[in-house]
Amino acid sequence: MIPVGRVIGVDHGTKRVGLAVGDDETGMAFPRPVVPAARAVERVAELARDEGTRSVVVGLPLNADGSEGSQARTARAFGDRLRAAGLEVDFSDERWTTWAATDRAGAADRRRTGNAIDSAAAALILEQYFADRRPLEET
Repeated sequence: MIPVGRVIGVDHGTKRVGLAVGDDETGMAFPRPVVPAARAVERVAELARDEGTRSVVVGLPLNADGSEGSQARTARAFGDRLRAAGLEVDFSDERWTTWAATDRAGAADRRRTGNAIDSAAAALILEQYFADRRPLEET
């Protein structure tokens, strides 16, 4: 598990990569500009330096039944490249995040562009990661 503090969220794609930065103390994440997939490792490493973190959460596109297909293997390979660049990497189930990001963008009356959706999905991946790791409050 990634330590407390600033964390980068990644929605990995074959053409572009959505990014977000958040803090696990607040559980909030904020989209950052999308980067081309061909330069994503370099750009994530730059963002990590700029944000003072080494922690990255990559969305893992699982199949509806929870199994891993070719897209999940591609995301894991991307995570391996991030690790080779000196970053700490964890994965989080990203099923339905693009749909939820598109829905949220529509609800907010924003233009539905791929770039905005990819970074919004990265923010949702990160927020879900934070929520999944919060201890349940005792009642």
